[in-house]
Order: sequence, then C-alpha cells, then structure tokens
Amino acid sequence: MAWTREEIDDRLSRQLEPVLSSRRTTAQVTEVMCSLHPAQQERVLALFDVAVASNEEIGYQFLLNVPEAIVKRGPHGLHGWLLEALDRYDQGGMYPAVQFLNEIHREQRLAGAQSHQAVRLDDVARVLETYVNGLSRRRLAVDVGEVAFTDGETLFLPNQVAVFPAAEDNFRLYKVMVTLQWAQLAQATFRLRLAEVGWPAADGVEAVDDLGGLEAFLALFPDPELASRLFLLAEGIRLEAWLGGELPGLARVLGEVKQGLARARPAVGGLAPRAAFFDALSRWYLRGSAPGTDGAGQGVVEAAARLATLRTAGATVETSAAVVAALYPSVANLAGGGEASLTVPYLGELRPAQVATTLRRLRAGEAHAFRTAVAHLVGERPADIAQGEIELRPKQDGHPPRRERAGEPPAEDLVFQLWVDGRSLEIPGEVQSLVHTILDDLGEIPPEYLVAGGNAPGYAMAERGEEPLGHGAAEPGGYVYDEWDYRRGSYRKRWCVVQERPTAASAEPAVERALAKHAGVVTTLRRQFEMLRTEERWLRRQRYGTDIDLDAVVEAVADARAGIEPDDRLFSRVQRAERNIAVAFLVDMSGSTKGWINQAQKESLALLCEALEVLGDRYAIFGFSGMTRLRCEFFTIKQFDQPYDDGVRMRIAGIEPQDYTRLGAAIRHTTRLLAEVEARTRLLITLSDGKPDDWDHYRGATGIEDTRRALIEAKRQEIHPFCITIDREAHDYIAHMYGAVNYCLVEDVRTLPRKIPEVYRRLTR
Repeated sequence: MAWTREEIDDRLSRQLEPVLSSRRTTAQVTEVMCSLHPAQQERVLALFDVAVASNEEIGYQFLLNVPEAIVKRGPHGLHGWLLEALDRYDQGGMYPAVQFLNEIHREQRLAGAQSHQAVRLDDVARVLETYVNGLSRRRLAVDVGEVAFTDGETLFLPNQVAVFPAAEDNFRLYKVMVTLQWAQLAQATFRLRLAEVGWPAADGVEAVDDLGGLEAFLALFPDPELASRLFLLAEGIRLEAWLGGELPGLARVLGEVKQGLARARPAVGGLAPRAAFFDALSRWYLRGSAPGTDGAGQGVVEAAARLATLRTAGATVETSAAVVAALYPSVANLAGGGEASLTVPYLGELRPAQVATTLRRLRAGEAHAFRTAVAHLVGERPADIAQGEIELRPKQDGHPPRRERAGEPPAEDLVFQLWVDGRSLEIPGEVQSLVHTILDDLGEIPPEYLVAGGNAPGYAMAERGEEPLGHGAAEPGGYVYDEWDYRRGSYRKRWCVVQERPTAASAEPAVERALAKHAGVVTTLRRQFEMLRTEERWLRRQRYGTDIDLDAVVEAVADARAGIEPDDRLFSRVQRAERNIAVAFLVDMSGSTKGWINQAQKESLALLCEALEVLGDRYAIFGFSGMTRLRCEFFTIKQFDQPYDDGVRMRIAGIEPQDYTRLGAAIRHTTRLLAEVEARTRLLITLSDGKPDDWDHYRGATGIEDTRRALIEAKRQEIHPFCITIDREAHDYIAHMYGAVNYCLVEDVRTLPRKIPEVYRRLTR
C-alpha cells in the first residue's frame, strides 16, 4: 500500500500529538516517511506503532533517525535497533532511550552489515537454558549482560550476536559462550588451590577457602587485569581440550566457530607492542597457525608453546595458573596498551568474587538440604547420633566416596547408602543427585555434613524474598521478572517485581465449617483418593501376565494363517508404581473474588487439602494479586515442605480479595518455586475468576499474551499448567492461553468445592 503525504501526516499528527507544539510539527518526520520506498514505509510504520505505544517521544525520535539506521543497520536491523532502545527505556526511562536512538549517527558502518542476521538473546534464552541444564547438575539460568560471564548461578550473555552473516552461525556462537561458562564451573576454574600452583610468590598465601583462591592469586600481580586476561586465555585452551574429549560434537562446532572468527578478524597495523602481542596470540588461538607467521616476534612463539601444554591430559586449573605466572613478566614488560579490544569474543570475562559469593551460598543450602535429608532417613532422635557415627558409602564397593579433586568426571553409576550403627539405609533419588552435586563441587562429602540435623555449621536459613532465585530477584524486597510485550515481539527486561507476602491468619473456623457442610463429599473424596495412592496402568503385549491381550491374540492368529511366525507376547498385566507428583495451586485473590467466590475458594481448598493428605502428593498453595508491575503480590498459604496443620487452616480462612490480576508474573514466580521440587510430574493449577488485568493497562491482548508466554515458559521446564475458571466468557480467551484441553469452566460457583478435587483426580490418575 502506498501512502500519500496527507495520509502519513494525518496519522503521525494523531499518534504524536502529546509531543508536538507550534515549534515542533510532523513536517520533518513526514518528510522522512515520504522518502522511503512503500515496502519500507509499511515496515517502519509497524515499528513506529510499537515505539509510540511505549512513549510518544521515543516514537518521534525513532522516525527522525530511521534513514541513518537503515544505512547503518540495514532494513532488517531496524527491529533489533528499536528493541535495544526500548530495553533502555524499560530500565532507565525516556532519556537513555532517546540518547541511544540519536547515537546511530556516530555508529561506524560495517561492511556487509545489512546482510547480517542478528540473533537476540530473548529469542534463544530458553533453548540455551534447556541445553546447558542438560549438561549441568546445578540448575543454571541465562540472562543478559554486557559481556559473557558467570556469577556461578547465572550465565550472562550479550543482548544480541551479529558477528556472522547467517543467524545459524550467530546462534552457534551463543551456544559456545554458554558451554565455556558451564565448563568453567564444571572444571574448577574458580576453585584454585594456591598451595599447588608451584609458584614462589604463592607460597604462604592462603585464601579464605578454595573459592577465594583465584581472587587471591590474581591479586598477587601488580596488574591483576592483565593477569586475569592471561588466565582466561589459558583456561580457554584447557577447557576446550577437555570438551574435545567429553563432547566431541560440540568440539567440532567450536572449531568451526573459531575458524569463522579468525576469517572475520580484521587485519590491524601500527599496534603498540603489548597490543600486537595479544593480537598475534588471539590469531594463533583462533586458527591454530604457527604464531611466528603473524610477525609478532619470538615472545609470542614462546607464549604459544607454554599455553599449548594445557591441551595435555591431566592439566588442571593449577596448571593454568602456573603458566600465567611464567608468562606474566615478559608480557608486563611490553610497552603500550590497547589490548582490551583484542579479545576472543566468546571467552568474555572472569568475575571470581561474584562466583565465590554465589557458590558459598549454594554450598550452604546444599549442606542444609543434605543434613535435613539425613535426619529424615535416620528417623527417631537424630540429635543423639554424634558426628562420625554416620557413613556414606557407594553401594557397590563400600569405600567412602572421594574424588581426587572437584570437577572430575562423575561416576554416574554410583548409588550411595547411609550406614548408621551397623545398618544400611537406602537413599532416595533426589538425595542421590544431591550427593553427586556435592562431590562434583567439593570432591568429597565433608564429615560435618554427615550429622543428622537441619542446619550445617555456619549456615542460617535465608528468608525468602531476601535471596535471589536465579533470573528472579535482584531488587531488595522483591523478585524481578521479565514481561512479554506482544507488540514488540520481545520481553520488557526486569519489568515486574513480585513481592512475597505472608497470608494473614484468621481465627474464623472457615475450614471446619466447610468440612461440616460437605461432610458427605469429604468421605467420598477420601475413599476415591485412597484408591489413587498407587498408580496403575495396563502393560499390553507381555510374554507373561494375568490376562489375555485379545488384540495380540487376533494378530498372532492372522500371522499364523498367513504363514508368518506369530509373536508370543499375548498377555497383559497391571503395573503399579508409587506416585511422584508435585502440584502448586495458584489462587486468584483479586478484588473481583469478593462474596460467594471467596467463600467457594476457601471451601474448595479445605476439601482439596483433606483429600491430598490421604493421597500423599506434595502440594503447595499460593495466592496472587497486586497493583501495577512494581507491586505484584504473592501470598504463601502452604509451602511444599509445610505440614497441613492449624497454621495452614488459619491462612486458608484468611484468604481475602485484594487488588488486580497480573497473572503472568505470578505464574513465573510459581514456576520458579515448582521447578525446585524433584518430581516426575509437576502441575501448576490456577484457580481464577476472569481475565488477566491490572491498573497500568495490563489488560486485553497485553495481559493475555504475557500470560500465554509465561505458560509456555513453564511448559519448557516440564511443568504442566491447567486452569479452573468460573468466568462464563472464558472460552473467548482462555483456550488461547492454556490450550484447548488444559482448562475447565465451572459455571455455578456453588459447585466449585466439589469440582476442584474431581478435576485434580482426573489430572493425576
């Protein structure tokens, strides 16, 4: 469609009215639009609609700078350019976004940049998370950072990668980045034992613990940043050699990425000696050619020879440190600087202090979890058992578990047992995984862990809301989450603050009244749920069984008559298995639940808890409400590890209508909590009375699309969402959010207490 000047001017005048005046009219931006090809006009106007929906001034500046952006970024780069500006608007307001848009005039145009298909982290973060968590025993999150680095719990990556012309190659570069960061954690890069470096300057220097070793080592050099750069390069070589043996397929991808980076690396001249050294060393690192051919002198040849020793089997992080100590004096004596821009893109940076802080916290949590598990396994009077009376042994050989050092390949087939006073105790699967995680980290199970009790020495349980959950909390008093903006096709970064609140307890006997009112239903539910305590399913086509499989018999007879040897698997039998289910109930506590709905919610939860206590499934109950993105309130009614006691009953009675329904943030926070629970089946069941809604325009398509995206994120973590709604108009939107078969409508709110347990029984049978 070709727009006339009058049509363009009329449209822009209406949309930009708040920022126009007698001195600022639409004349300039209309002229910009008229200078574009009709196809470009359509693309630019679609992006302009996205920009102006956030802020009219950003929309105006976007149009003003579009011609230069097309030259610098190419027509297909406009979307990414605008998203970068909107990210700055989300985080810092209008002025940083406008400044970014105006800086396009100072960007250096890259040859062939128009053809580069950039990959944004938003689009691939979930895929990368799934990939890296398939490698890692500890759960790792992926988030945006200025450069690639890790804090021990989160892998930070650049907002976008546009190094290669093809999007596939840019994605592979992202994959290499997360793999190297995971390898740093898995292969003890941040757990340097100073006493084993074999460097005189390190003699007598003690770190607080093994996690302080790297920071202490780098501090020994006059220029810690230079030492850190050399150490990062040395570790990159060591880890890539290790990956070559562990993940040969990934090693091939890494080799192709390095060759591509080597070809794309521009030739530079006139560098200072130190910069020339790093440039030559980087070229050798990427393409593996003899460094002498790069004309950087004998120093690079000798450095490359030392670094190459890290490719041998048995090289450790201490080997890397010794190589750095040997290289540092000659490199530090080189004149000049400028090497900061001459790095290998996927290596990023080292931040040992942040990693040490995170891993100490994780270790404390794992110590607490392990000691608590030991207390449960030991049983009665665990406090009477002294340190040294509990042993952990592999089931096969009975020797105490130990590895020569943390980071060694784990013995995946080892199954552990606890021995207490001459008797062995079987350890459940989730605790077996915890044992392997501790061995990966420490190399052994410390003796102080083998004491039955809740708290390890020096560990104080952190209050929820003060401790970040991966990508979640980073702000005081709240957990911060992204929110999906369907108009942008991207996330608003760190947009919503979820604040956990204790649910006010009420002395009102609401639960007791509900049980008395529905006494007959309670009896029926208990009987039905008792029958579900073990899962049953028919296994067909078995060689032995309790019944004949008629379908298999018919096929066997037909085969025999046709001259084909019949199959002898002609029986069926029942297989019984213990349930392994965890479910989180998310209750809508918005203002629209007043009256009958609120009462029905309380009665439903009362009946459900009675039934689930019989069944034995792990379950938690949360509520949500709030007002605006900065106050998304999340109410804890029952946590997974809490017993169903009078306190929970009083909190159910205390459920009261609050404010609005910002559902996406509540689902993301529930997903975080549910993902921490080890279970074969994990369910997230939402009980709501209407559409997502909030005071700050979180309604209509905005709320629906964000909720849908949050549910997709939950499914990617193998959490199955389901919704029970009492909104008669739900068919218009809820199937789009949850899927056609993942919700049910309860038209009469008075039947809600009977319906919810029945729905749960159907979902988990």
